[in-house]
Amino acid sequence: MAQIYVRNGDRFTISTDDRLQTYSELPPGNYNIKFDEKSGQYFFEDAKAFELPKKLYGATNSNAARVIQTYNERRQVSRATGLLLTGEKGGGKTLLAKQISMTLNLPTILVNEPFCDVDFKNIISNLGPSVVIFDEFEKVYHKDEWQNNTLTLLDGVYPSTCLFIVIVNDKYKLSNALINRPGRLHYCFEYDGLDLEFIKEYVADVLINQDHAMSVVTVTSFFANFNFDMLQGLIEEMNRFGEPAHVAVKFLNIKAEAFRIREDYDVTVTLNGRGVPIQKRARKHRGNPLEITSLYIYLAVKPKAPYNSMEEDMEDDEDDEDEESYLTINQSDVMSIDQETGTIVYSSGSYRVTFTKSRQSSWQLNGLHGPTRDF
Repeated sequence: MAQIYVRNGDRFTISTDDRLQTYSELPPGNYNIKFDEKSGQYFFEDAKAFELPKKLYGATNSNAARVIQTYNERRQVSRATGLLLTGEKGGGKTLLAKQISMTLNLPTILVNEPFCDVDFKNIISNLGPSVVIFDEFEKVYHKDEWQNNTLTLLDGVYPSTCLFIVIVNDKYKLSNALINRPGRLHYCFEYDGLDLEFIKEYVADVLINQDHAMSVVTVTSFFANFNFDMLQGLIEEMNRFGEPAHVAVKFLNIKAEAFRIREDYDVTVTLNGRGVPIQKRARKHRGNPLEITSLYIYLAVKPKAPYNSMEEDMEDDEDDEDEESYLTINQSDVMSIDQETGTIVYSSGSYRVTFTKSRQSSWQLNGLHGPTRDF
């Protein structure tokens, strides 16, 4: 007999008695799934509607579009789809889940208790097209046996057309049976902190004094995981007191639990697109280039090979072999930053100075607060 839903106040109970006022499908909306100990039955209870900020930054929209397209195609052939979201709080996991749910406009079931019995799995699998969100999965299902008992729901033993979203803060507490298993959880998005484009876009929209925009990039580059809550608090403080980020961060409840202690960069210089010889001591840079107000890049006074485009720049040095020629680059000269490849490019006139992070760069866990040095 078909599963039907009976509304009583803010509750939807599950029944097969067609004499009651029933719904053939659970209406779109958000519901918590609960269990009534007295009756021994599960029921759905209305939950608060999701809200989204006016603007979504970074890859939230594109990631949501990908998941939705895949889910819509797979449910046409009666296949469930799973999405695993991992990373620290404030990174955007819940925001993506909300965006997907609101765009699909399907019933969204919030699972906040470690239900994993046969009745629970039957009810969920019979929902029809819907979104099922397991928030803080590793905390709610903190026993391995509970996590493992959900596998049959996720891997198709219980046929369904649900989109399962599993949100995890600490992926190391997740069962190995759920990792690297696209048959159970098709997608996995890791949130290890905000990417640079997200930060720059948000700063451009919200920061009042755009002269301090680069200082935000400088500060965030010290953190292994810089989340949205931290970014909001930092910009709010900067706007209130008119301070650059490296001043405002000293007063905030923001800790760099993991930050770079060793950064080695390879340095290259070009002039009008052609390589410029630089002195051996200038070819390596230790530390984050963004933390220093001014940098001096010492050029080779007399290049071994002819370099016509440098003649004018070097002509004053030809009579004095001991005189050093150097470029001065400032924080305001930053042209581009690519955190993924670890590349920072400065522009100074016709010169381009590129810092490329070497493989020797490393991180260290530490309980110290964020950067306190003057930039």
